[in-house]
Amino acid sequence: MIMRLNVVTLFVVLLTVARSSSAYDFLMPSDPIIAIDVDTPQTTPVSNYPGGEAPAKLIDGFYGSISVGNKYLNFGKAGTGFIVTPNGGASAIQSFTIWTANDQANRDPSSYEIWGTNDAIVSAEHSAGLGGEAWSFVSSGALSLPDTRNATSPVVSFTNASAYTSYKVIFPSIKNNSANSLQISELDAYTSNDATGTEVFAAGSPIRAMGVAFESNTPGGEGVANVINQDAATKYLNFGKDNTGFIVTPSYGSTVLNQFRITTANDAPERDPGSWILYGTNDAIKSRNHSHGDAEAWVPIDSGNLSLPTDRLTVSDPVTVNNTTAYTSYKLVFPTLRDSGAADSMQIGEIAFISPDDMVLQVNRQTGAASFEAAVSTTFKSYQVLSANGGFTGTGWTSIATTNADPDDAWAQTSPAGSHDTIAEEDTPTGANNGITIGSGNSYSVGTIWRILPTTFEDAFLTATGVDDAPIAVSVQYVGTPIPLGDYSGNGTVGPEDWPTFRAGYGGIYENVSLADAYLGGDLDGDFDSDLDDFNIFVNAAGGMGSLFGNQVPEPSSLVFLFGVVAGGLVMHRARRQARAIAVIAVAGLVASLTGSSTNAQSYTNVGNSPVGITIPTGQLNETETSGPEHFFDDTYLDDTPTTINDELFLLDYNDPNLNCPTCLQYAGQGGDPKTIFFDYGSQVSANWFAYSQRSGADPTADRVGKFEFWFSNTDFGGEVPVTPADAVVNILPTDSRLRDSVLRPYSLSGDRTGQYVAMRLTVSALSSNQGVNNIGGHEFRLLSGPGDVILQVDRSNGAMTLMNHLGNAQAIEMKSYKIESPLGGLDPVEFNGLRGDSIDFPAGNGTGNGWEIGGGSNAKRLVEGYFNGLSTLPTGTAGLSLGNAYNEELETEDLVFTWTNAAGELYDARVEYVGIGPNLPGDYNSDGIVDSADYVIWRKDPGSHGGDPDGYNTWRANFGLNGSGSGLGSSSGVPEPGVCVCVAVAGLLALCARGRSKFDRTVA
Repeated sequence: MIMRLNVVTLFVVLLTVARSSSAYDFLMPSDPIIAIDVDTPQTTPVSNYPGGEAPAKLIDGFYGSISVGNKYLNFGKAGTGFIVTPNGGASAIQSFTIWTANDQANRDPSSYEIWGTNDAIVSAEHSAGLGGEAWSFVSSGALSLPDTRNATSPVVSFTNASAYTSYKVIFPSIKNNSANSLQISELDAYTSNDATGTEVFAAGSPIRAMGVAFESNTPGGEGVANVINQDAATKYLNFGKDNTGFIVTPSYGSTVLNQFRITTANDAPERDPGSWILYGTNDAIKSRNHSHGDAEAWVPIDSGNLSLPTDRLTVSDPVTVNNTTAYTSYKLVFPTLRDSGAADSMQIGEIAFISPDDMVLQVNRQTGAASFEAAVSTTFKSYQVLSANGGFTGTGWTSIATTNADPDDAWAQTSPAGSHDTIAEEDTPTGANNGITIGSGNSYSVGTIWRILPTTFEDAFLTATGVDDAPIAVSVQYVGTPIPLGDYSGNGTVGPEDWPTFRAGYGGIYENVSLADAYLGGDLDGDFDSDLDDFNIFVNAAGGMGSLFGNQVPEPSSLVFLFGVVAGGLVMHRARRQARAIAVIAVAGLVASLTGSSTNAQSYTNVGNSPVGITIPTGQLNETETSGPEHFFDDTYLDDTPTTINDELFLLDYNDPNLNCPTCLQYAGQGGDPKTIFFDYGSQVSANWFAYSQRSGADPTADRVGKFEFWFSNTDFGGEVPVTPADAVVNILPTDSRLRDSVLRPYSLSGDRTGQYVAMRLTVSALSSNQGVNNIGGHEFRLLSGPGDVILQVDRSNGAMTLMNHLGNAQAIEMKSYKIESPLGGLDPVEFNGLRGDSIDFPAGNGTGNGWEIGGGSNAKRLVEGYFNGLSTLPTGTAGLSLGNAYNEELETEDLVFTWTNAAGELYDARVEYVGIGPNLPGDYNSDGIVDSADYVIWRKDPGSHGGDPDGYNTWRANFGLNGSGSGLGSSSGVPEPGVCVCVAVAGLLALCARGRSKFDRTVA
């Protein structure tokens, strides 16, 4: 039996390093940073050239078309080059040009390094050029060789005053790594900086090929810049393993570094650094990315061992650095890893370099009051406080400009009035222009600037400049009791006192607002809306059902830990798109973790288990040889007993790193086009549900399936995709959190489906549309036999909505909240009455959460209702719970999706059925809900605008007598002949003015 763990997969992916501390983190995302590996290069020869294209060809004096194909070519590709000892003796080269070879522009070098030595050359042909000579760095940089063949490059010049007897030239990169070699026709080096004067590399000089394999290597998307982008969900990974690191040049300028903190990456603790060595320099950085980082003079500063947390995406304790000297650049190397034998790389999520503060902006969490606290006497002439999350109140700011706190200067506010993301002012040229000074140990209040927000929203970032325009070491520090997610009152706990605020925005859809604005409107998962996921998070932040019925509420600290991380992805300077993606990763795991056994949870049994045959259409490809659709049934544990599937639904997450299922592979079809899979079950099966888990992987927005279509038949499909309409269609909206995890979940087929052969077509979700490549698929799939659907019946004629649970095999269910969605905006919140008071099982709340209450954010695209501190049972046989006339029948969207949740946080879909005839009837040309003589008058006046002649008349004739309720006009409603209709034209014209009340006249909140 496979062990399953219901782990809270919040992926603390959210937790990032905020700058809220008592010391200044002087690294910024824009700081120049490069990856390095200080290991000695691999000594295994990588250099290899054809006999007729040896390195001597590049200094033989034959250029371009004079000798087509006369070139130096090396199959070692990037990292190859040459060592040459000019016959003319020592010289100081300061420029060079390169002639391109005769073909294959993708083989051209795209960067260079030049090193010099006065030692005798002992490195052998095809070696790494490290035979024992002492090499001094001369220059490095990018190359821009023309794609034209047999042509010269622009002059590459640099400053060099040192003369050397031998030079080593390395080409670390080429234009295209897919090329099979590096090649150049000729390289001319000169003692001048403009490619004139003495040419140093002459024909006949000793020259040998060399090649170096640099170990530093980062995959796409996990480059070294991620280590300072203030987004712990991304990481820096280097396959060089031991002795890798980075060089960074803080834009802050020369700085004393005396502490650093590391945030662990998302997975694989064995990759964590195990020790460190820090160096400093005031030289300009010349080392290139992925080099050894030794092109500068580095001063060793300090070193030590690391004991990083084994928890992922967790900030380490500060590491103290024994240093009192300021440097313009720092090199940090990690000589060892936590477990180098088990690791394939080194990785860290984020790093902070800490310098002592001169001044701190202290913010009180409970009151929002803030003040500058000076550690030393500090003079500044401007400051700016930023909050990417929009955490400022927009009011309550006590500026220097408005209080005249600096009487001999004129200060001006430079941030927009009422801004939630910026507070800034400066000393203008008027007056003494000497800034304002806060003495050591003193403070200055800037008023009540901060909203009551969860601790994970604390992203305020302060910068200040002195009178000399130099930056001042400053930071932000929050004080007071930590505020957990959902604590709108700021008292440190989540409870009934917070429900009215959450309910006021529940159901809202938020665009073009800050993360803080969305949160204050009920968005707890950071995806810019308030839906069932947010409701479940809020309920569980309040302690879950046990607490709401009188059990103990968890301590604030545990709430901060468990629920606060959900919003941790909302840290400073994160792009809104990133914040949205990060938050939904968390809610997927959180909502999964909230599920559990429920008294009236739905129950299911497997149908057919593994089919006897699984195929795909001819021409449809799998992503790889090991990603075929047979892997939909790899986890045979799901087939062990009839009850197993119930044990695993909502709990089994194939993205859980602790999952013990080594054989659980997944299906992935190549490309983002729809994928069809044919199943032969060997005999007839019947199902009304199916279980599915989306693909696992690091990106929760890639490869998501948003639409399922099913065909059932007792005749083999013959490998052909059916052209008939699908028997069942299941759409998962892009906003649905179930798209963003790999949890095994049930989905309804909206009726009983029977057949030996089943075709399933998968279509990629719009959620994944921004991906460069999608290979859609999933982990596990099973047909299920389950309860009859809960049904939302919608009357087209008047918009009435009725909830039913009356099918023959229905099960009584627990219901705690539900939502009705219409992507096209086909709902009417004004007419939405909800379940409140419909029966004794659905009591109406009074605003305190003691019964069913409609979410105040309900709108034309989403209606919500919930029972905060209780739940209701929807018994079998329920046939008519009215929700009001909340469908806007005049829009005829017919796109409604009904989803409900129980106390365990499990999400289910109800079937939506439409009955009756809508007001926009065929032949009802005046839109009054009746097809009558007045419509004939409209058609006769302009036949072409209503289907043309005679189609418009025939449509009217075929539907004459129908009204919006689906009934006719009575026994005398025979269709009159055209002549008769002319006689009633006047009556028809009057009927045009007698249109019924339109829902478009309503004010929709």
